[in-house]
Amino acid sequence: MPFDPRAVANRLLELARERQLNLDPMKVQKLLYYAHGWHLALTGKPLLDRSVEAWQYGPVLPDVYRAFRQFGAQPITEPARYFGIDGGKLTLRRYTMPATDADRDYADRILRRILEQYGGYSGIQLSMMTHADGTPWAQAWSENSGKRYVPIPDAEIAAWFKSVLKPVAA
Repeated sequence: MPFDPRAVANRLLELARERQLNLDPMKVQKLLYYAHGWHLALTGKPLLDRSVEAWQYGPVLPDVYRAFRQFGAQPITEPARYFGIDGGKLTLRRYTMPATDADRDYADRILRRILEQYGGYSGIQLSMMTHADGTPWAQAWSENSGKRYVPIPDAEIAAWFKSVLKPVAA
C-alpha cells in the first residue's frame, strides 16, 4: 500500500533524529525520491501515493515541498501537519504512517537503509546525483524543456533503479 509522502517524510525525520542527522527540505525530497525508487525496484510497488515531479533542482514531491518550504535551507524542526476534526474540534495533527502494517515495516527498513547509504550527503549533493545523465529526472527534464512540474513516471524510476541494482553473489 503506497503512503502519503508527508507521512513518509515525517517517519524519515524521526529515523534521522535517531541517527542525529538534521534534514533540510531539499535533502528530505531527495531521500524520499531514493526511497521511492529503491522500493519500486525491489518490490515492484510504489512507496508513495503521489507522483514525483521533475523540478529545476531535481525530483520533488509537491505536497512535501509545501509542508516544509518554511524551513528554507535550514533543518526541519517540525513534522508535516494538517487540520482535522477531533471530538468536534478542529485540531492540528501530524501525518503518520499506519502503526502496524507489513508494508510500513518494509518501508521502515527501506528508509533506514536510505539514511545509511545517502544520509551523509547534503541536499545539494543528492540533487546533483539525481541530475546525472540517464537518470529519470534528467530524462523528464530534457524531454520537457521549458515545462514545469512534469511528473516522472514510476515505470521510468523503477527501470533506472533496477538497472543500478548490483547482483548479490549466491
